[in-house]
Amino acid sequence: MRWECKEGTPQGGVISPLLANIYLDSLDWKMSQRGFQMVRYADDMVVLCKSRKQAEEALSLISTWMTEAGLELNHDKSRVVDMNLPRNYFDFLGYRFKLSKAKRMMQLIKPGSKQKLKQTIKPLTKRNNGYSME
Repeated sequence: MRWECKEGTPQGGVISPLLANIYLDSLDWKMSQRGFQMVRYADDMVVLCKSRKQAEEALSLISTWMTEAGLELNHDKSRVVDMNLPRNYFDFLGYRFKLSKAKRMMQLIKPGSKQKLKQTIKPLTKRNNGYSME
């Protein structure tokens, strides 16, 4: 049985990130013109803001642009995070970002990503010594 995509591009497809980059290029320009710093890979993005007001403005701008472009913003994955508060963090592209006690940005491999990497590597490596990967 073969599944056929009726709409959009298949998730995980080789060409999907390229098409997302082409389609979202005008959003990049709009955000830049409004003074926002944005990091984006395909359809995953992080907008860096100095205040909650600026973050809410960015979220509203993105939401409006996406509606006009015929896209839907995933509200479950969209949130404003105050990185100055202890224990706050955000996940992006398999990494967890948070501030250290010294107020420096740290990036850590997400626990789920680390486990997935181990599961991928383990069958590919011979166990020549008595050390566990755990």
